[in-house]
Amino acid sequence: MDISVEGQFAIMSGSVLRTDCDSLGFILMKNDIKVLVLKDSGGGDAGAGHCVGALVRQRGISTVIRGRCASAPGSRSMPPPSIVP
Repeated sequence: MDISVEGQFAIMSGSVLRTDCDSLGFILMKNDIKVLVLKDSGGGDAGAGHCVGALVRQRGISTVIRGRCASAPGSRSMPPPSIVP
């Protein structure tokens, strides 16, 4: 996934890749992220999605879905999201 940081928001978009969990973990160590925005993802690597979900839960980060998100949030890996059209 493409990952960007805007203040206390991390924004992830695109296909879920094997490296996404490590990439997000690094971003979370370097930034005070409060909200993860999942944007326009058709899914991808299930293991990485579950790992991202575990990071989000461990840190108490809120999630928001924008657009289509057919990945881990639907499988209960992550906290219940807010959905924004």
